[in-house]
Amino acid sequence: MLMKKFAFIFYILCFLFNPFYGKKLKNENQLIEKIDIVVHEKTGASFDKAILTGLSTKEGGTFSQTNFDNDLKALSQNFSRVEPHIKSVDKNLLISIDLWPKPI
Repeated sequence: MLMKKFAFIFYILCFLFNPFYGKKLKNENQLIEKIDIVVHEKTGASFDKAILTGLSTKEGGTFSQTNFDNDLKALSQNFSRVEPHIKSVDKNLLISIDLWPKPI
């Protein structure tokens, strides 16, 4: 019985002091002003707008962390390294994604 009380109190304390409880995700629902895709190759870096068509995260849309995470996961299937950068400027988001091709 004492163990059940202890477990209950522990659960309540964890719930009350959880740092994520009641917090809104930082960039959720902000307007996406611009998305840049940079592909780093041996010959240098290039900007690739064609990759943007496969993303669910779109310029002019609102940001969803879930959709963005799914986009990054999909990109990681085709690239060896994926580095996202998100910058908030005047309540709008600037997103840059650096990609490195998989070695052949």
